[in-house]
Amino acid sequence: MLERETIKKIKEKIQNNKIVLVLGSQENLNEQEFIQEMGLNENYKLMDISNKKTKKIVQAQDPQEFQQLFENNPFVIIKEAQLLSNFQDIIESVLFSELAVNLLCLCSFDPVIDELLMEALLSQDLVIKATSPSFKEIAKHYGLIQIEKNLEQRLIFGNQEKVFGEKEDAIAFLEESATQILKSTLNSKERINKIENLRRLLQNIALSIGNHISFNELGIKSDLDNETVERYVNLLVKSQILIKIPAFSTDLKYELKKTHCLYFTDNGIRNAFIKNFNDLEVRSDADNLWKNWFIAEKLKKQKSLDENHNLYFWITHTKQKVDLIEINGDKKIAYQMKWNKKEKNKFPKSFINSYPDARLNEVNRSTYWSFLSKD
Repeated sequence: MLERETIKKIKEKIQNNKIVLVLGSQENLNEQEFIQEMGLNENYKLMDISNKKTKKIVQAQDPQEFQQLFENNPFVIIKEAQLLSNFQDIIESVLFSELAVNLLCLCSFDPVIDELLMEALLSQDLVIKATSPSFKEIAKHYGLIQIEKNLEQRLIFGNQEKVFGEKEDAIAFLEESATQILKSTLNSKERINKIENLRRLLQNIALSIGNHISFNELGIKSDLDNETVERYVNLLVKSQILIKIPAFSTDLKYELKKTHCLYFTDNGIRNAFIKNFNDLEVRSDADNLWKNWFIAEKLKKQKSLDENHNLYFWITHTKQKVDLIEINGDKKIAYQMKWNKKEKNKFPKSFINSYPDARLNEVNRSTYWSFLSKD
């Protein structure tokens, strides 16, 4: 079993606080791993709110009845907690009453709770975002030599622990995960109803990774209006399915400003939506898969280090482009990405002239590890 930094952080936080809120898909955090790590044995209660009967029971309780609901267990895990209409009541009862319980809430999507309450949880670092295993975690578990040997597989199948076995099992797992994304209720109030339109939208986004996108164009291809496309995209970003990278601009006249690049948080999920698990040598999208994987890993590294660096891309009206720009205070770090280490990956002269202080990095399969493994 992989040693997950997320599990360690949750364990540390829950030992010193009454509540921890974890955001991320079920695939990104298995509650059984946490139970094992904590050594809870039988001293906990697990409530899965995706079970309609359990959801009905929990929602029927008054706040003063929560202790009875938890059956006096010192530790309670609520899975898919975002589905509860009375989720805020539960949080407040645990935080502000004498309930003798430590509460771990696992949410696949953002819960509907008061903005001030969420800010309070965030300020105390009690909201943790669970991602799929990082490059550093899988390299530590399998060894860097083995990961390097199988790097192409990570571009095709992603980093989920369940895709490291047989190819057929990996494909089945990823296709089921993609189906669950389409079926998911986002929270107790928000639902995506146009499932087939959402499928087409995600397919069109999958085919557009690495390129700047237009919500209008995505809408036309997916039979959705602009506002719906933007709403769906923002919900999927909040749900850690998509990554939205804005364009960087300092108002130079040749720079595009109001545009974005979209990527998936996991390559395997991306490939599941277009049903393409072919080997790299027969694909035309190797560079875009490489960009998707590296950017997703860069974000995971930032989260593990609690960095708050802003990520952008850069593009001009004449389609000169820089794949990724990391802004850290007044420092600009630019990345151009090519899978094939033999291919030259030049930075546009207009970018170099406009931003001479930017540090330039070429990221290929020979250099990537130095950007992801070092703290």
